[in-house]
Amino acid sequence: MKNLLCLIILTLVSFKAFSSPIVLDFSSGSYDLNNKTYLEDGFKVTADYGFHNIRLGTLAWYETSNIIEISSNAFLFNLEKLTIANTAFMGLIFESSKGGNVTVGGINGVLNFSGEEWSSINSFTVRTISNRTDILNQIDNMYLNTIPAKVPEPAPFMLLCFGFFALLVARKKHLFFK
Repeated sequence: MKNLLCLIILTLVSFKAFSSPIVLDFSSGSYDLNNKTYLEDGFKVTADYGFHNIRLGTLAWYETSNIIEISSNAFLFNLEKLTIANTAFMGLIFESSKGGNVTVGGINGVLNFSGEEWSSINSFTVRTISNRTDILNQIDNMYLNTIPAKVPEPAPFMLLCFGFFALLVARKKHLFFK
């Protein structure tokens, strides 16, 4: 019975069935020299017109027509939630690579995302509703769950077959089952 349990756990691990949570806190990554790109935990955050030049411990930018893109080339991810650190007076628009769209007014606090259009995405953007003012926006603590790359089917299937074969051999030799 223990061997069967080990085999099941090994098979689940080989299928990479578990996602990895990541929190982008915008204080442990690095900005480029032009202040237009931020890198943290395999994610790239870019701003058309750059980020605030003083590090506030959040992702900070002035409204105008700045479009912020959060992306990963290494894996797909689910956007769970993020914190709007200061009141977004003009409102914000979030759009996912799968067509998700969330528009919020002048709010601050935690913003939750749910639905298929926020799952298994490779990027999303955030921008302000109005581009006529120059008010500071800040977002922080972005909760993302990474989705491992798909494992080709033959490898896990062969591993499963090998495990069953090993159990049969062990049973015939009475190594584990007495």
